Amino acid sequence: MARTSGCRTRFRRSGAPTDACATSPRWWPRSPACAARAVTGFVGTVGDVTERRMAEEVLRENEARFRLMADASPAALWITDATGCCTFLSRQWYELTGQSEQEALGLGWTTATHPDDQERAGRIFLEANAARTFFRTEYRLRTADGAFRWAVDLGRPWFAEDGEYAGMVGVVFDIDDRKRAEQALEEASRRKDQFLATLAHELRNPLAPISNALQVWPLLEHKPEEAERLRRMMGRQVRQMVRLIDDLLDVSRITRGKIELRTERLDLRTVLGAAIEAQRPFLDAHAHALHVDLPGEPLVIDADAGRLVQVFGNLLHNAGKYTAPGGRIRLAARRQAQQVHVTVSDNGAGIPVDMLASIFEMFTQVDQSLGRTHGGLGIGLTLVKTLVELHGGTVEASSRGAGSGSEFTVCLPAAAHGDDASLPPAVDGRALSPLPVHRVLVVDDVQSSADTFALMLAGLGQQAHVVYGGAPALEAIADFRPDIAFVDIAMPGLDGYEVARRVRAMQGRPPVLVALTGYGQEDDRQRALAAGFDRHLVKPARLAALHRLIEALAGDRC
Repeated sequence: MARTSGCRTRFRRSGAPTDACATSPRWWPRSPACAARAVTGFVGTVGDVTERRMAEEVLRENEARFRLMADASPAALWITDATGCCTFLSRQWYELTGQSEQEALGLGWTTATHPDDQERAGRIFLEANAARTFFRTEYRLRTADGAFRWAVDLGRPWFAEDGEYAGMVGVVFDIDDRKRAEQALEEASRRKDQFLATLAHELRNPLAPISNALQVWPLLEHKPEEAERLRRMMGRQVRQMVRLIDDLLDVSRITRGKIELRTERLDLRTVLGAAIEAQRPFLDAHAHALHVDLPGEPLVIDADAGRLVQVFGNLLHNAGKYTAPGGRIRLAARRQAQQVHVTVSDNGAGIPVDMLASIFEMFTQVDQSLGRTHGGLGIGLTLVKTLVELHGGTVEASSRGAGSGSEFTVCLPAAAHGDDASLPPAVDGRALSPLPVHRVLVVDDVQSSADTFALMLAGLGQQAHVVYGGAPALEAIADFRPDIAFVDIAMPGLDGYEVARRVRAMQGRPPVLVALTGYGQEDDRQRALAAGFDRHLVKPARLAALHRLIEALAGDRC
């Protein structure tokens, strides 16, 4: 039987090495008679395979270069054959998914996608492969640690040199961070839209009865009791609007990091008493029973009293709002080690368990239905949480579910024992004390605002004079020579800032200048002071606050 063997060697041709291949020897018998005894010779062929060898070398180099580039790519690269079976995946795929090559090739890669995305991802790919067209799809990939991350898969067809369809080639990018950012933006946009709709509703609620009362007021000229009832009602509605606007301004300060605390050593019991006093009319109006449990010794902390009154007033208001009339509300405080714990609990509507984690997020509303019975913008608890954390404390909400009541616990750092010696003396509540009479100028282009503010000053025993613009204000200061001037900021023509600058340039002793404005941010206060104002008062002013301001100004001028 003839046998063949092959060998590969290199020859020199025209001075250059040449690859050659010998495909023999083959032996044959010399004659039939001696076929079994001797080999008489060999016959063979020699072929030049230099070009083939060079092509094979180039192919190996190209493949090595491709794998190097594929593995260095930040994305996972893949290639399929014409049937749609994956024949290559770069290192990034295996590192991301934890799959082995055996698990991933073919259509095994689809098993790494999220169960909810698996059928869709495979279908989109196979349809594009059948149509030999570009595709793009997003799905969640199971990573090596078992978590899921969003990825985008892009592929396009490729063809052999002869034009025959060869399959698909594509790339997979990790887009999880971008996807989650988009989802967060969408959620923020949804909450913003919901907030704006709620805001419009909440502002219309107090405006409607005020509008109704103003229209019916002329009909009550000879019915003083009815007129007084309407006046009280309008006062309540105005206070509600002021509360909403104050919350909105505080939200703005929070988002810009502009909230500043004015801390002092204080007894937290005094703060809680002020919060209770502020909310008592609301709680009484709903016939709630409020039980207060405070210790006999001071609860000494370093805090901003006004901001904590806001915190606990908000919690008490929420407790009253979300509890049916005749409910029970409890406020308790105690010291535990280096902290002071305050709890506000009720037997009201409660909080669904799945809402507890998000109840402090901006614009969160437990009841988002059109028929909801409780108003609000969904920002009160956000303010509570932010203000408590600014004090170095924490706040938590707990509830066993809808209809089971709620409990909010605030923990604040306590001052060291024995530090109550520096507490300021307590001030008992009292009626407004008489004030020395001052000549007071009111400057506001809105006539109704100016006139009613002058009435408040007259009620405090002050001699008030009103002008309705910046230019008349300069004349009045020269003629009326006021001790104090309340000047609106946003006026047409000569605004409040320019009035202040010109007053400061006048000869003689200028009046105390108070900026009276709806602009209540810290930047606005600083701008007013820089323009020459001595104080800054935000509209609408409360009578007690106005009394305190005039009292302080009188002391300053003495």
